Amino acid sequence: MSIPRLYAAAAETDITPQGTPMLCAEFAPRRAQGVHTPLMSRALLLEDGQTRLVLLTLDLYGLEKTAADALAQAAADAAGVSPEAVMIVCTHTRAAPVTAHVAGCPEADTGYLQRLAEPIADCVQQAQQALQPAALGLGSVHLPHLVHNCRLLTRNYKAVSTRLPLPENEVLHPEGETDPYIRVITVRDGRGFPICLVWHLAADLPAGRGDRISAAVPGSVQAAVDQRLGKHLPCLYLGGCGGDVTATLDAEHTARWLTDAVLAASFETPGDAHIRLDACAETVILPARDVSQFWDEADITLKYPAVLSLLGDESEWLRRTAKPAWHASLRLFCLGETALAGLPGMPFVAFAQHIQAHSPFRHTLVVGNAHTHLGWIPTQQAFDGGGLEVWASRSSRLERGAGEFLAWHTVRLLSALSTASFKEKDYA
Repeated sequence: MSIPRLYAAAAETDITPQGTPMLCAEFAPRRAQGVHTPLMSRALLLEDGQTRLVLLTLDLYGLEKTAADALAQAAADAAGVSPEAVMIVCTHTRAAPVTAHVAGCPEADTGYLQRLAEPIADCVQQAQQALQPAALGLGSVHLPHLVHNCRLLTRNYKAVSTRLPLPENEVLHPEGETDPYIRVITVRDGRGFPICLVWHLAADLPAGRGDRISAAVPGSVQAAVDQRLGKHLPCLYLGGCGGDVTATLDAEHTARWLTDAVLAASFETPGDAHIRLDACAETVILPARDVSQFWDEADITLKYPAVLSLLGDESEWLRRTAKPAWHASLRLFCLGETALAGLPGMPFVAFAQHIQAHSPFRHTLVVGNAHTHLGWIPTQQAFDGGGLEVWASRSSRLERGAGEFLAWHTVRLLSALSTASFKEKDYA
């Protein structure tokens, strides 16, 4: 059976807030004092004659499930698809309004969230009106020096995090591995010119600039790509499972290396004009952290007592919510031989490696912070080692085992998606 030609389009709208909202970062909220780079909503629409998919990136820290569901519905209505065909990914900038439960931050800015539906729907409608024959290809660049595992095993402290000051004469080796590949999906028009670039990296990128609203490193990469090409080309950033992986360099040098990699991969990537599309989504129920006692007190006191009071408040917040579980959404796209697997929160990189190793697809891009933000999602090994990413807070809400369940369940859904996607479709 022949597969009809792929159609695609990209569009974007500005979602920068007015005024001086509180900006979101773990234990570092601050009042915005101007705009460094605008916050954007970017949409990529793909259609194969029967199935239409919407990939939507937002320059935000993250979203709670209720807000994500509402925005996915707005995008779905604009595209004429079901919400399951919409994947929303937040870029995890720490210089955007508070839009999720984050350690040390005020509650989410509900007014700003409610105002997002209109520009997001407009973004999707613009893309729908611009659909054109297209081709899609995947390339990659290997840059192991660009990222490192930020959790380190020590002589006497078990695991510590480079996100906090390190003890002297203690560090032995990283707790886990990294995924040092920058993967780039290049979408081209019928003449071979790029429509947009979608780039993926499993790392927590450097934060935004001080007290100004900023799209951070992804915004800098967008500006640099435009400058080098001499024209604007939408670049959608998909963060991978970087809960325990951070950039080695500062924001400026990280953006420069990433720009090089994104453009190099796109220049070398041929496109396929006949791509079979499919999608699936499923809500999962994940166990909430046991906060019946302040279990982390001794570990915090040993490693970084300066945050003991703050994390005590976080544990109390979780206790007040009295949630036995958190609901999240898994979103999966089939793009021919490539799969996008959208996971909630900031899973550790080992989960992505497990999913990729067991996925039936030739290529699998495991995306973090998709649809639902649930904070860091550590491995069982990380729970044993303790440290910042494991200490109970609004930025680490799930009980041990949640990440392993997510990885197992994602592989199961990928297998089902692969089987369904290669069944014959009626394209008549």
